[in-house]
Amino acid sequence: MRTQHQLRQTELLLAAGIQRATRQLKASADYTGETWDLLLPMIPNIESAQVKIDLPPVAEDSSRKVRVTARLSVSANRAIQRSYSFSVDPN
Repeated sequence: MRTQHQLRQTELLLAAGIQRATRQLKASADYTGETWDLLLPMIPNIESAQVKIDLPPVAEDSSRKVRVTARLSVSANRAIQRSYSFSVDPN
């Protein structure tokens, strides 16, 4: 049950990262991505979490490639990670 809960938390972080990337790209063509480092000492069995949004540079007429990765560290040697990649048309 604990693992299912942690997996769901990772999926929610991934969804938040996807929404953030989509909004930022609509707001600014100069958006290059970001990383959120979340410390979660108040949640049992979770040490930290990270959401990373990567946007490699591309030519102006190409679609933007976006990769969002959410990682939930549950101990020093165990983590749950989910990633999602998509393209955004520049027009």
